[in-house]
Amino acid sequence: MSSVAIVSAYGDIDATSASTLTDYAPLNGVHCRGLILDLSGLEFFGTEGFSALHRVSVRCARAGIGWMVVPGAAVSRLLRICDPHGSLPTVATVGTALANLQDQHAGV
Repeated sequence: MSSVAIVSAYGDIDATSASTLTDYAPLNGVHCRGLILDLSGLEFFGTEGFSALHRVSVRCARAGIGWMVVPGAAVSRLLRICDPHGSLPTVATVGTALANLQDQHAGV
């Protein structure tokens, strides 16, 4: 894989900060083959954050960028409610995300 962007967020994702996640993450990954959103350091993740993840998903799909989320406790709680079927690509660690994106790029 040529490159993977890793974007980490800390603190809170709420109504005031969700748009920053939506706007920054895909722009940071535009010249990359993969994007990892490491949200494991978040203390709070509101419903606006879930909407932001869906917008990131759409933008990455349009750009042909593989992506994964490392959720952490705050994000996992919300995903259990808002994404019970696991449609968003989540993994436990950044290392696992890197390995999965490399496998996707290799056609595995």
